[in-house]
Amino acid sequence: MKTNTLKSYALFILVAALDIFLRWHYPAKGVVAIKSSMDYLVEMLLFIPPIFVLVGLLDVWVPRRIVERNVGPESGARGVALSILVATAAAGPLYVGFPVAAALLKKGCRLANLLDHDRHRH
Repeated sequence: MKTNTLKSYALFILVAALDIFLRWHYPAKGVVAIKSSMDYLVEMLLFIPPIFVLVGLLDVWVPRRIVERNVGPESGARGVALSILVATAAAGPLYVGFPVAAALLKKGCRLANLLDHDRHRH
């Protein structure tokens, strides 16, 4: 196995090794740890593929000028308001937001419009 491939799967291998260790030495805790790991794995497998499809569609279908006009550097208060509205409506785990944010940054979204909404939710 190549070193890069091993590094890519290091976290997965570590979690699996810890689950096996717990199952062997602490059976009750091991069962809970394995169930939790499997639940997270299934959740990610259900969320990540559709998100990548949507990000791909965003990349292909939404022109850069539209993103720049609505949430780009010159969007001003309208961009902030639109960002807050979209962030409030968005649901799902935090790791879903990272590919969406990367795609929006690539399209010209202002960094403050991606990062600043949590401050306005309270």
